[in-house]
Amino acid sequence: AILVLQRGRRAEAIRSLKVALELDPTSVITVLVLAGAYDAAEQWDEARSSYQQAENLAPDYHLVHSTAMLHDLLRGDDMGAAWHHRRWMELTGSDTAASAAMERRLRDPASRAAALREIASTWPEPVLPAVVTRVVDGDVAMISFLERLPGTPALASLNRLYLMPFI
Repeated sequence: AILVLQRGRRAEAIRSLKVALELDPTSVITVLVLAGAYDAAEQWDEARSSYQQAENLAPDYHLVHSTAMLHDLLRGDDMGAAWHHRRWMELTGSDTAASAAMERRLRDPASRAAALREIASTWPEPVLPAVVTRVVDGDVAMISFLERLPGTPALASLNRLYLMPFI
């Protein structure tokens, strides 16, 4: 299903992932890939439902919260994005005071863009910075960001499958 999705055949990938979930309904990775496939297919309600399913299966898995945060950002759900980022921070070792402070900044329209840029500047790979650039500065700025990646160490760490649903 992942290879099919990479080739842009979203409907086929979604069908395959649904079959995979029938075989193993507890696979959080399959649910997350399905959520990404729904995002790529612009089936937002199904994507949100899949992210919720992943969260129900693995509420303490950091990848659930980082990918749900990207979905929330692109769908304009600032409160959801703030909460998922807070959970991601806590699950990856940040103290609760720091994660609560960042959540407050993300919820506040006056500080949101600066908080998102701060997160993007320290993120270990370029998917979230690309999404933040798109949300804060628009599609043209995101394209420019992605065009600057060739020849940089960030390109080597770019997970194209992970990025694809969010651009």
